[in-house]
Amino acid sequence: MILKQCFFINNDCYKKGQKMTDGKPTGIVVHSTGANNKTLKRYVQPVKGQDNYDDILEDIGVNVYGNHWNKSSAEMERSTCVHAFIGVNAKGEIETYQVLPFDICCWGVGSGKNGSYNYNPTARIQFEICEDDLTDEKYFYAVMKEAQEFCAYLCKTYGFGVEKISSHHEAYLQGYGNNHADCDHWLKKFGKNMDWFRAEVQKLLENSAPSQPEQPKQEIIYTVVRGDTLNKIATRYGTTYQKLATYNGISDPNKIIVGQKIKIPRSTETSAPSTPAPAPAPEPAPAPTPTIKVGSIVRLNAGAKTYTGGSLAKYVYTRDHVVKQIVGDRVVITYGGVVVAAVKLSDLTLVRE
Repeated sequence: MILKQCFFINNDCYKKGQKMTDGKPTGIVVHSTGANNKTLKRYVQPVKGQDNYDDILEDIGVNVYGNHWNKSSAEMERSTCVHAFIGVNAKGEIETYQVLPFDICCWGVGSGKNGSYNYNPTARIQFEICEDDLTDEKYFYAVMKEAQEFCAYLCKTYGFGVEKISSHHEAYLQGYGNNHADCDHWLKKFGKNMDWFRAEVQKLLENSAPSQPEQPKQEIIYTVVRGDTLNKIATRYGTTYQKLATYNGISDPNKIIVGQKIKIPRSTETSAPSTPAPAPAPEPAPAPTPTIKVGSIVRLNAGAKTYTGGSLAKYVYTRDHVVKQIVGDRVVITYGGVVVAAVKLSDLTLVRE
């Protein structure tokens, strides 16, 4: 799974920001778009002044028609918004883009005789899968795999099982949505149904036992952001600015610029043997820093992946996050109150407790 962000800051649903009960969804609703256009840019676009505007456009491309969803209800002539879209980027690669915080109610499924999965107390995370013409088997299985991995990530993050995953059509049958066929009609084209979809998600959950921490890299690369000083960076990584200046060949520690790459060596507490000896077996990875706990401020190490091995957007590595949950070596991190990802504890550096 590749999970990135482009919040729909101009959409009325985002602006309303109605919080879910206790900030937690009760499940997931899977939609598909109902249009022959599998590109993310059809629905997802940043607006001028938005964080990472250029990076997002480079990744997904420009919607020249302007019919995306990062607009007001009046501009779109409809009141609608989901939490994420899955489709292809400018290179034809499948990605997931989060467009709403996962802890606010969306406007995706309408309502039924029993209420709505849009709102409390039954509010669910909802996402759209970009359809093609429903004949490409390769795209079908690839995009469904991404959707299943996304669902497994959400199940683990919020602690509910696959029985809490439904399609839009199932939401209607359950009495919590309006009468749409998605995405059951697409699954049926390839002899599948939502029971198959949920079973695939369950396999991912069962096969995601915690892995052993990887050996730490001997060097990490930090990208300077606005407000950084070499002393701040050194403090964050438990070294001194003199050492960083020497290691990076920086003649004036007061002159670093935004975007500059700073190499940060990891210390190795090893001593050379007094006499030649056979090559020793690799030493085990050091235990994760015990001082990281719920509420700690942390930063992701350069190149770190999600807990399940997925990629993260470049900007995630340049900002500090708050730890929301720790289970074993699995840590859920947030930014601005929004869940960003579940990652390995060994891929985090403590900024402050």
